[in-house]
Amino acid sequence: MDASLNLEVPTRPEASLPLDLRQFLMTFLYLPSLCESTINNCLAPFKDLLARLNDTVSSNVPPVSCIISDGAMSFTLEAAEELSIPEVLFWTTSACGFLAYTQYAELIEKGYVPLKDASDLTNGYLATIIADEIPGMEGIRLKDIPSIIRTTSLDEYMVKFVMQETERARRVSAIILNTFEDLEQDCIKTLSSILPPVYAIGPLHFLQKDVEDKSLEILGSNLWKEDQHCVEWLDSK
Repeated sequence: MDASLNLEVPTRPEASLPLDLRQFLMTFLYLPSLCESTINNCLAPFKDLLARLNDTVSSNVPPVSCIISDGAMSFTLEAAEELSIPEVLFWTTSACGFLAYTQYAELIEKGYVPLKDASDLTNGYLATIIADEIPGMEGIRLKDIPSIIRTTSLDEYMVKFVMQETERARRVSAIILNTFEDLEQDCIKTLSSILPPVYAIGPLHFLQKDVEDKSLEILGSNLWKEDQHCVEWLDSK
């Protein structure tokens, strides 16, 4: 999207809005603000929490020996490095999605992005097969790459944020993904060749049956109301 695009929108995506509009709002309007706020404001209170936990006299718990954080919250890496303890990033995206994120800088360097103008969104340009194949994702098209990359400006915050987070991922002790080997073996193999050890621990929703607190079952594995249209389509086949 053009970074200069201005829209009047509700203060937050309400459940009554169509799914595609909610996703648009989250991706291009709310998510950048959340990511920027997290990077700028969360490290100090996180360090304070670690200090209180590591004060074993008052906390009555063992000192922190490892940090596992969301892949988009790599600010925790600075705290882990200061304490000289392992940092593990948990990326909830698929292996192919994460691998695509790691290629953003390469796509920019080779001139695939930024888009020349908004017409590239509809004129067939996104169907371009990326010339230098990404190992494990042969034949992938530009439109198959996570859509944050579809921008006419490299000043788009989320593009810079994704590249920052994937670059920081190279410094952690390990990366865990919500996927499994039989599904994404090639992508996992490629990620393992360019990053610290990568472990597939999914699919996590299978763990729901092991949750003992039955009052939590209503949450499922997703806080959003799930779109059932794909199930209806599958049932029709």
